[in-house]
Amino acid sequence: MQHTRIKYSKNLPTAFFPILKQRIAAYFEEKNIAKQGQWRLLLKSVVSLGTLLVPYFILLFFDLSDPIIFLLFGIMGVGMTFIGMHMMHEGCHGAYHSNRWINLFAANTMYLVGGDKTIWLTSHNVLHHSYTNIYGHDVDLEAGNGIIRLTEHAEWQAKHRYQHIYAFFLYSLLTLTWVFLTDYIKLRKFRKRKVLAVRNPDARVHWFRLIAYKILSYTFWLVIPLFLIQFAAWKYLLGFLLMHLVAGIILTLVFQLAHLTEEAEMPQPNESGNMEHSWAVHQLETTANWGTHNSLWNWFTGGLNHQIEHHLFPGISHVHYPAIAPIVKETAKEFGLPYHEFDKMSDALKAHYDHLKEMGKKPEISSRIAVENG
Repeated sequence: MQHTRIKYSKNLPTAFFPILKQRIAAYFEEKNIAKQGQWRLLLKSVVSLGTLLVPYFILLFFDLSDPIIFLLFGIMGVGMTFIGMHMMHEGCHGAYHSNRWINLFAANTMYLVGGDKTIWLTSHNVLHHSYTNIYGHDVDLEAGNGIIRLTEHAEWQAKHRYQHIYAFFLYSLLTLTWVFLTDYIKLRKFRKRKVLAVRNPDARVHWFRLIAYKILSYTFWLVIPLFLIQFAAWKYLLGFLLMHLVAGIILTLVFQLAHLTEEAEMPQPNESGNMEHSWAVHQLETTANWGTHNSLWNWFTGGLNHQIEHHLFPGISHVHYPAIAPIVKETAKEFGLPYHEFDKMSDALKAHYDHLKEMGKKPEISSRIAVENG
């Protein structure tokens, strides 16, 4: 799909985002604190790295019963999500720490879990954050390469009738396919579209870096353990699969619930590539928060249940989102702008399930039902 330039309106309304930025800046100035996570994220990262690596080394050097083996792999799956949500994600947005090298370390934990940082920066920072929910630009709407239909702008196929049933299984494959397949496909696609986050005309450089880091990851997760473990190799491989299934379903749901519900709009540009609203207003229209009053969810998801605040201020660490959310909400209300939120995670999950079901209907049937329901 050709990547064309999107232009956001400079109107509607012009004052909202400048005023909001002033209020957020005033908050940090008044509190005299950094916008990054600083020591709070450093402490959190001890938990994140420990949840992933401590079980890994226990598996390498101890003879364990089967239930313990698979329990440890399940814990490691949660650890992968912690690395992604608490460290890598914040590091890639420059929100982890004000020290450049510490922030870079956090971003590079992407390689530990088998991903490629350049591909992530392109998919997430460049395409998703710049063109949220715009089909043909936000690659998150292309998930599954047509197997799942996430927007009315995508082509409908007969298999989509059942996607509300099979989608959640496919979601669980996210990190497994990401590590072994998706990064390779996306590198080729992004170079073709000329949207790659790291500018280098020599394809050999990108391919060498991608393959070199993948080999290191495969060695860490698959080669070394198979030489050291004291139990059957098939149990390790099955546990490795379990780890990725756990990580995949958690990570996918955390992100899907924020953008793929009836509340989150999916506007398209006109023929000239112009959007109706400004970028900031577009983020409010296409994003929803969920479970933000639950401190456990705030901690567990790395604040990604505060997607509105994250999309408007990706350079601010998630540890500050509960404090700045009332400022964002009140300012949006002041300008008559939407602020989508679900009180509970279960409400957002149901809304996403309903969205999958609606997108799975044949378009003319879906349109007729909408008309009949008024």
